[in-house]
Amino acid sequence: MILFIIDLQGKSGLVIKFYQRNGLLQIKIQRLPKMNEKCVSCGVITDIHKNTDVNYRFYYVEGGGQLCKKCFDRVFSDEDQEFNDYLD
Repeated sequence: MILFIIDLQGKSGLVIKFYQRNGLLQIKIQRLPKMNEKCVSCGVITDIHKNTDVNYRFYYVEGGGQLCKKCFDRVFSDEDQEFNDYLD
């Protein structure tokens, strides 16, 4: 039975699972292959792992996809009134 999982895929590519079997605590550490998202605007590989939940991603645009920091800053600059209105 899995007790809980620590998911560090976004930074280190690690998933740590804690199991309980026959009354003993077992720990399984997996290193997943580096599968990072591409920026939907410029195509550069980002630091965001593909399995990272969108709620924990930086520069993710709902309905648009993953952006790199440079494209996010370009698209949502301080001068972008429509985005600032969205935040209000």
